[in-house]
Amino acid sequence: MPDAHTQKTANQIARDLTSLKLSPESRAAMERYLPYLDELRRKLFIVLIVFLIMAVIGALFYKQVLLFILGRFNLEGVNIVLTSPYQIIELAVQIGLLLGLLTALPLLIWYLIGFLRPALEHDEFKIIVSLLPLSLFLFIVGFMFGTTVMNAIIGIFTHATSELNLQNLWDVSRFFSQTMFMGMAMALAFQFPIILTLLLRLGFIEKPKLYTYRPVIYVAILLFAVIMPPTDIFSLFILTLPLFLLFELTLLLNRT
Repeated sequence: MPDAHTQKTANQIARDLTSLKLSPESRAAMERYLPYLDELRRKLFIVLIVFLIMAVIGALFYKQVLLFILGRFNLEGVNIVLTSPYQIIELAVQIGLLLGLLTALPLLIWYLIGFLRPALEHDEFKIIVSLLPLSLFLFIVGFMFGTTVMNAIIGIFTHATSELNLQNLWDVSRFFSQTMFMGMAMALAFQFPIILTLLLRLGFIEKPKLYTYRPVIYVAILLFAVIMPPTDIFSLFILTLPLFLLFELTLLLNRT
């Protein structure tokens, strides 16, 4: 059911289309879909404004955010250094973009679901909405898992270098970008069960096919773990294990 703004836009579009030489079918299609596209444009503009506002706030308070993030890691025996005076600006931009993305992304997803609602059946929409809290939970867990793995690798590395009496000099910009990449990548990877559940329950794929392509999915998960910043065998095992378990748990919970 269109809201007041969409209905007002539809009336305006209908008046504008009367001056155009269109076939009745084309005019009817445009009158039907253009109001929703206009509503989508308006919602995307709101998402952009939210992103820009939070990005500016993140850039202004980059010091507090950076100190908070660094405080979550075991950096004993590590000297975090700046290798360029321009890295202050780079860090401010990175933190601003990260905060803007984390704030605007949930809003964008919510608006997109609302935009697609007229095209969905009631049960389909109910399935999608019911999975949103679990999706948010897995996103947070995935992000925390990724940064925890990074912290564990840091602990192992610093312990080994201290035994060799070596000094650790780490570039702050590279450390921050790799850590955030790791956290965001795992947060998105932990959405795999949500996507798989939606595809199964909405009937886009059949469960027997997943069993058939299980080796391919395992290889894809392994390749995903290979591109993550820690490149040692221990990290590869730690990163792939929860993804394997999430895949198998998804199959187990979606029995029908």
